[in-house]
This record gives sequence, C-alpha cells and structure tokens, in this order.
Amino acid sequence: MKVVQGSKIKDLDAKGFKELCKNFSEKILDIGTGDGRFVFKNAQQNPHIFYVGLDPNQKQLEIYSKKINKFRLRNTLLILGSIEIFPIELENMFDKIYVHFPWGSLLGGIANAQIDLLKNLVLGLETNGILQIIFGYSSEAEPTQTDRLSLDSIDAKRIKEVIVPAFNKLGLELEKVEKIEKEELSEIETTWGKKLAFGQDRKMFSITLFKA
Repeated sequence: MKVVQGSKIKDLDAKGFKELCKNFSEKILDIGTGDGRFVFKNAQQNPHIFYVGLDPNQKQLEIYSKKINKFRLRNTLLILGSIEIFPIELENMFDKIYVHFPWGSLLGGIANAQIDLLKNLVLGLETNGILQIIFGYSSEAEPTQTDRLSLDSIDAKRIKEVIVPAFNKLGLELEKVEKIEKEELSEIETTWGKKLAFGQDRKMFSITLFKA
C-alpha cells in the first residue's frame, strides 16, 4: 500500500504495518480522512493509540502529513487509497473505524445501503470492533449531490429500516443511532466538520455498530 509522507509516497507491506503498530493499545482507522486533521489531532492527544487515515486524494493528505512529520508523530499514518479498493494490508486490523461526513460515492454507498461498498467498511474491523459513521445531507443544501446520488431524505427511521439491516447482513449489530446537533460538529476535529458547523443547516446522524 502507498503511504503519504510529506510530499512523498512510500510503499508499506502488511508485515511493515504490523511492526509499526504492534505496541499500541488500540488501532483506529479514519476512512475518507480528507486532509488528515482528525488523525493528526487525535494522535497528538492519545500517544498510546495508533491512528490511520485513508483517502484517495494525495494533495489533501499532504497537508497534515507534513505536520505529522514536523511533530515527529510515530503513532499515525496517512494512506493513499479508496474504500472501493480497500488495502488488503489493513484487513481485520482495527479496534475502531470512523467515517466522518462522507461525500461522493462513499456517501451514496452508505445512504443507499449498497452492500458492495458497505462490506469494504467492515473489512478492517477486528472481532468486537466498532464502526461509527457520522453523516447527513440536505436536498436544499446539496441539490446536485443528492440528485446525482439518488439520495432519499434521511432520518432515524430510514437509518434503522434500510441502512442498519444492510450492515446486519455483514455481521454487524447496532449499538445506537443518534442525531448530531450542529454545534457538535466542530468538536469532531475534522476540517469539513468545522465548515459544516458554520454552514447551512442539514440533518446529521451518528450510527454506531459493532462486529459480533
């Protein structure tokens, strides 16, 4: 797999990855990490936890990769890749997986409960691992996006009746569904979350599931 280090790309195999994270109490993956702010901020605060960010946009990853290098953080990696082709080196490796404010095909796959995409969200989880998805959208705020992805309106009822059953088929059980208030978005420590906190109103939800 390809690891972004500053403005450079380096190869890392499964053995090398396991060696890097073997002495940490937890391993956490942030899928669709964008610029990597979430893993950078949390790695600073929790040196005993190993954080990995996955995103297909190299230029975005370089933003916080340079900060990771500057602060010499040894408990985080930014990996170039997409959920459509999940790196096999990361399978069954993580205690927790986060998906924060998905967009594009990732959002469409979750909102429309597309099994082929959802199964890749689950691949990285260890047994008893936790998957948390924070997402939402609005046809008023994102009319082009909702039309292109054929997104129905989102609410807790649709999540429980459409999205959760799809995850059940993949071996995950629901822990909770919560509505996220606008003022909470900036606390998640992602660049996009902070923008949404000051943007147009939209329904936002958190889904927490665990791998049985």
